[in-house]
Amino acid sequence: MKTMLETVRAIEDAGFTASIRTRKFSGEDMPAGCFSIDARRAEDGDLVECCPVGSEGQVKDHVFAYLMTMLKQARQAK
Repeated sequence: MKTMLETVRAIEDAGFTASIRTRKFSGEDMPAGCFSIDARRAEDGDLVECCPVGSEGQVKDHVFAYLMTMLKQARQAK
């Protein structure tokens, strides 16, 4: 498992900006203690991928691996 800080740093190290949300895109609050870390292109702010953070405050390994794969693909597509 990765901490929120480790995840944010990995997003930034990959050349993207990171932000943390406590609301769903629909405007509803997420369940208590849950968050989403958004990875966006630094150049234009476009959303590349969202990464859920569970109530334990950590990102599961398979979710982190998927996020890194999506960021790599986004960087290559540019």
